[in-house]
Amino acid sequence: MATNNQTVSAWASRRARPMSNSNGTISHDTRVLYSYGQHYPAAIHGPDGVVFFNSDTYSPTTARHVSTARSSVRPTVSIEIPTELMQRVVCGDLLSDIRDDVLAIYRSRIVEAENKLARCRSKFMEQVWTYELGELQKVVDYLEDMS
Repeated sequence: MATNNQTVSAWASRRARPMSNSNGTISHDTRVLYSYGQHYPAAIHGPDGVVFFNSDTYSPTTARHVSTARSSVRPTVSIEIPTELMQRVVCGDLLSDIRDDVLAIYRSRIVEAENKLARCRSKFMEQVWTYELGELQKVVDYLEDMS
């Protein structure tokens, strides 16, 4: 049986057949990486190098599974969405089908990050929130260019 890292690496490569780790807590079907079963898609390979990551965390272990997945791929665009939207993608919805929902989430995150940037008291945190705003804006730009 495979380890967590082997299972995630196999998912990241998109070349290995479906597999799971030795105790079944993490598995993949080539496109989707699951944590503790198919009810929690941790990450999904989307079109054109886009990778979706689940923004909902249920336990330290699921958070670690998502983190391991994130560090194992270099997506064109990384999009964090809640489980509800992840399930829609698993079931066959295209990015264009969930685009408006994702844009609303990211625009809300931008407002939140701008508020945090405005309240920064240190140069370091100012740099952190400026970087975060740039990353959020990249996703919004990508999604807006789809139309």
